[in-house]
Formats: sequence, C-alpha cells, structure tokens
Amino acid sequence: MSAYSTLRVLLRRWYVTVFIAVIAAAMFVSAERMGGVYTTTPVVAFSAPGGKSFLPNSGIDNDNVIGFALTVAQELNQGRPVERYASDDAPLYGAGVRQGVRIGVPSVGGQWSASYSAAEITIQIVGRDRGWVEAQQKSLLQQVSAVSSQAQAETSAAPTEHITSRVVPLSTQIEWISSGHTATAMAALALAAAAAVSALGGAVLLDRALLARKNRRRNAEFRPAKKRKVATK
Repeated sequence: MSAYSTLRVLLRRWYVTVFIAVIAAAMFVSAERMGGVYTTTPVVAFSAPGGKSFLPNSGIDNDNVIGFALTVAQELNQGRPVERYASDDAPLYGAGVRQGVRIGVPSVGGQWSASYSAAEITIQIVGRDRGWVEAQQKSLLQQVSAVSSQAQAETSAAPTEHITSRVVPLSTQIEWISSGHTATAMAALALAAAAAVSALGGAVLLDRALLARKNRRRNAEFRPAKKRKVATK
C-alpha cells in the first residue's frame, strides 16, 4: 500500500484515529498521576543518659544505646528483624515501591555482617496520598516515643538515667517524587508511536472489512436471477 493510499484510508476512517488518540491520552494522564509518590524519611536519634542530642558526645555511637535503638526498632517492626540501612541503599520509591514503610537502623557492615554505627531509627514512608504518608509518619513517631518510654519504665533506673530520643530536624519533610522530564518525554514518544501504529492498523483493517462487505452486497444486487425450469407434462 502506497503512502497516498494509506493517507486516504486514514482520512476515510478518521474516527479510528481519534478513538485511538483519546485512549492513548487517557493512558498517559493516568500513568503520570500514578507515577509520582510522596515520601518522607524521619530519623529518630537516641542519646545516652545526660548526653546532649545531636552533639559528638551524645552517646549515639555507644553500644548500649545502639542496642536499645535496635530493640525499639524491632518492637516497632512487630518483632520482625530490623533492616540494615546503608547510606547508599536505594530508597523505597527507587525500588519501585509505591506505598509502604521500611524501618531500619544505620549499618556500615557488608552484605553478610551487620555493624551498626549509630543509635538511629530511620523510617522510610512512601505513598501516593500525602495524607496517608503524613498520618503514617505521625503514628510511627508516636510509637517510637511510646515504646522507648515503656521499655525504660519497666526498669528500676531513675528518669535521669533514661536514654532519650529526638527527631532529627528537617527529616520529617514530605516530598513529591516524580519521573524527570526526559523520562516523561520518552514515555510520551513511545506511547505516541504505539498509538500511531495501532491507529494505522485499525483503520486499514476496518477499511478493508467495510469495502469487502460493500463489494459483496453490490455483487449480490447485480447477480442475474437463475431461471426456474418449468416441468412439462
């Protein structure tokens, strides 16, 4: 089929092209809305009794304080083992998660060993709805404080000997993460190409089917009627 013939088919069956274009546009808009996520990574730092939060002598690297942070994290994780968190680990949204929570403690160990470097609990939260992410963050931070207080209330240590916890400033910010302009443009081009192929194929197939039906009707109208034989006595 020549380019001219193809163009005539597309013009003759223009409604097929419009239909495919509308579907492609709806799919692109839907994918864009679902592609982005809200994310936040609040960090709770623990300090030794009498230590000043966020200062070098806070005791955040003390083994006992780190052990306490691990206990709180495991309780927060409903008894499941705490995930080791490294600075070069991919965030949840980078791993393809669109809604979920990950609770971890910083580790400088390798794949087969754990070496916790700081008494911090890192909570990664990802979701498509900002309200859900915000509610999860508030609830989990309250649980950290409650579990920490309850664990120490069960001991005979004086309040002045309790390990304290503080939320790291600015770590509770909620961000919107979406695909970059280049990725969006590439996705749009790919979808447009697929829509063009589908529109062309659909228009050609429909045109051939309709023309074939039209020819069959025309042939039936002009086909001469068969003469009926008259029986002789």
